[in-house]
Amino acid sequence: MPSVKKGEPQKKYVNRCVPIVLHEGTTKDPSQAAAICHSMWREHQKKERSKSSLGIPFEDVNLLTDNQLDEVIKEDYSSYLIKKAITEI
Repeated sequence: MPSVKKGEPQKKYVNRCVPIVLHEGTTKDPSQAAAICHSMWREHQKKERSKSSLGIPFEDVNLLTDNQLDEVIKEDYSSYLIKKAITEI
């Protein structure tokens, strides 16, 4: 079955996909082939939407370790306490 090309509109993909699905013998019913292709396009769209707003796949984003996260939280809370103390003087 064909892969969805980056930025390929659903209608264009389905028009390209249906003959391939029929030729491969996945189904002999054109309506079923269209349903398969629509489903494949939607799955591709879900994967594209799972990327971050920066266009970086989520799995490529560097996440903080638990220790790093604890450090950031402590640091941020310390900053908060310092600012609070300064404003109360």
